[in-house]
Amino acid sequence: MRVRPRHPLEYTLASIWQELLGTSDFGVQDAFFDIGGHSLLAAQLVNAIESTCGCRIPLSTLFENSTIEDLAQVLR
Repeated sequence: MRVRPRHPLEYTLASIWQELLGTSDFGVQDAFFDIGGHSLLAAQLVNAIESTCGCRIPLSTLFENSTIEDLAQVLR
């Protein structure tokens, strides 16, 4: 069973993922790279997070925290 977003930041990140990946078939505990993400999309994701949330994160952060749940914790 997939865990759906539970708070506003997770909803925001899920929306970004949905736009980049072209699907909503994932939960907050699914890893970006396991559901179709790749290095080019990762760079776009980092840029979208900065544009949307105002938080700049290094690309390496995504590789170390590749779920919405983990990214939301880092961004808080």
